[in-house]
Amino acid sequence: MLQNILFDLDGTLSNPEKGITTGVQIALRRFGIEENDPDRLRAFIGPPLWTMFREQYGLSAGEAERAVGYYREYYTGTGLFENYVYPGIPEMLEGLRGEGRRLWIATSKPTVMAETVLRHFGLDGNFEQICGIGLNDADKSKSDVIAGVLTDFALTPAETVMVGDRKFDIEGGRANRLRTVGVTWGFGSVAELLLAGATALAQSPASLPDILAWWEAHPDGEPFQPPAGFPPFMG
Repeated sequence: MLQNILFDLDGTLSNPEKGITTGVQIALRRFGIEENDPDRLRAFIGPPLWTMFREQYGLSAGEAERAVGYYREYYTGTGLFENYVYPGIPEMLEGLRGEGRRLWIATSKPTVMAETVLRHFGLDGNFEQICGIGLNDADKSKSDVIAGVLTDFALTPAETVMVGDRKFDIEGGRANRLRTVGVTWGFGSVAELLLAGATALAQSPASLPDILAWWEAHPDGEPFQPPAGFPPFMG
């Protein structure tokens, strides 16, 4: 049984776009950068912020660290709550637990912030543990977070699935030998998820249990078959 399901948070369970992008804009202004391109701002949803400030805007390591601090000044007080849960997520989580599956959060968001968000929306009780990064873990990757969950809770890769909306979730899952589900309602495109090597794509929260059931009914590894008209899945 695929009994262990690891979930990304931002873009997978909830939409944090307003809070994150506003916080990024505020941080960039402290360096004299005015950014209003929504695509560039949305790119910050998912990856480690420290990395994005350096790679996207050429900030030095010290500047990026300060930028993350400026961002958090806004985000911890206001931005955390400029957020909403995607329709169907609470029902999907309850359904998976009802099937006897165990759920974890594996996020690049600081653990304390992820706990606050999930508690705010009343979702925290669905998870065995909420696993993110420390406030000073600037360069900790999603692969590192996933590896920590597997090690700390003695999870078997063959019985574990990673679910997320960005390539970082898929690549992190694959690096740890997990099956991966890319969700198409978040911030990563279908092309991004397929190129990263997602084992399957979920079009809605309600479709995730069907994907897990398919895999369990086809232990020989036959790839999940998409509905007619949907892009092909990678196995």
